[in-house]
Amino acid sequence: MSTRRVALGLAVAAPLAGASLAASSPAFGAPPGSTGPAGGPGERAAGSPAADPLTLVATRTQLTLPAAPTLGIGYIATFDLVDGDGKAAGTAWSSSAVVDLKSTAQPVVFGMIVLHLADGDIHYQRVIDRFGDYPRTSTGAILGGTGSYARAAGTVDVVWPDEKKIDLTVHLAG
Repeated sequence: MSTRRVALGLAVAAPLAGASLAASSPAFGAPPGSTGPAGGPGERAAGSPAADPLTLVATRTQLTLPAAPTLGIGYIATFDLVDGDGKAAGTAWSSSAVVDLKSTAQPVVFGMIVLHLADGDIHYQRVIDRFGDYPRTSTGAILGGTGSYARAAGTVDVVWPDEKKIDLTVHLAG
């Protein structure tokens, strides 16, 4: 344990703060101030965010990836989101980096994505192989979020049917 951590009181305070926060946090998907339908942490009612997958379609609006990318180059993409009924659902941003270059036209990229929805943000990351024909597929890991998704975990199935459109199925873990 570092002298700096001891001097700042972090050696003892950090674990205790985490335990205290975990014990007082409402169940994922529960309204603020509640502990879940049965009163226990982690208990959720049917219809909560994790009960059903969230289906979204992302249409790219901007892309800064150059025509001939180099290994390690970062780029940004922005998207408009619609839900399964075609109604506006929010926006998305992807900050990505080229992690493999088998072909400059279709790199393998690692991306960190934010889905900005009316009831909060979902943050996930994924690697997608941009080589070959469409559709391209990948699965991302949900790392967390804000608002209704503050304690989010789970996966995002990504299907890229063409150059500008991405089908997303968000599976929130329970």
